[in-house]
Order: sequence, then structure tokens, then C-alpha cells
Amino acid sequence: INRMTTSLDQASKNGNAIFSLYSFDCYQDLWAACVWNTYRAARIVLRDTISECVEVSASSGITNESLSDSSFKSMVLIEAMIQDIRASVPFVLGQVDSLGNVQTEGDSTALSGQSLLWPMNIIHKTKHADASHNIWASEVLIEIGRRTGLMRAMALANRTPSMEGNIMW
Repeated sequence: INRMTTSLDQASKNGNAIFSLYSFDCYQDLWAACVWNTYRAARIVLRDTISECVEVSASSGITNESLSDSSFKSMVLIEAMIQDIRASVPFVLGQVDSLGNVQTEGDSTALSGQSLLWPMNIIHKTKHADASHNIWASEVLIEIGRRTGLMRAMALANRTPSMEGNIMW
């Protein structure tokens, strides 16, 4: 993974740019980005589950420093994983190439969109992330649906917690 830095102006000059970031990740190929994002999403699920267990324990009157520390570490890790997934989106959606060059014509394919569905759904539905991340993930899902024709992306973006109960995956 190569972390690239660009100015906001350079990234937004691309009329096809969905997300203007100061930094983004570049990978050898789409498969590498997909593997990394699946790993990151799995860590978010694990840490979200740990945080939920800590909350249930605390509501039952069970508290200790170790539980509080686990919850804090989970929140920090969830934020880091979300930031790493966010940094991968321009590459996955073809806005930058493997050398970090901003592309004037994005190369969003159904495969690239499909590779982001699960990570975006996890971010969209996780309870222990900032609300701005949840909204951002929903916007990415809608854009994936628009660019690639994947209606599943639109359906995931429009789901509400009442539709799925307590399960986020």
C-alpha cells in the first residue's frame, strides 16, 4: 500500500472525483485493495461487537478498568479502519491509478463496486462510528449504484436499522 498525498484542488479538478481527499491509498491492483478492505471491515465488526459487549456488561453493573480500556481501544481501532477504507475508495473506484495519478475518467466497474459493498455496509451500519462516517458510507453506496448499476448498493444505502434488527452484516 502506498499512501499518496495530493492537494484538494488537484483532486477536485477531476470532474469525476466523488471524494476529494488530502491523502489516499494506492495498491498494486484491485484484488489487493479488496483483501485489505475485507480485513478492515472484519476488524470493525469484531471491535463493534466488543464495544457492544462492554456496553451490555456496564448496563448490568459489571464495570472495571479493563472493560473500559477495551471499549476505548475498540473505538480508536474502528476510527483507524474507517479512515483506511476511506483512503482506498478513490483507487477502487478508478479515480487514481496505482501510481497515484488522478484520472480524468473514472474506471468504475461492477467488480470495483462489488468489492466495496460489504465494507461500506459495515461503516454505514456500525453503531460505534461517527455519524458523519455512516452518512459518507451511504453516499458512497449510492454513488456505486449510480456509476456501476449495482442496485444492491442502492438498497444497502437506503436500509434503516429497523429493517435489520441488531445485525449489521
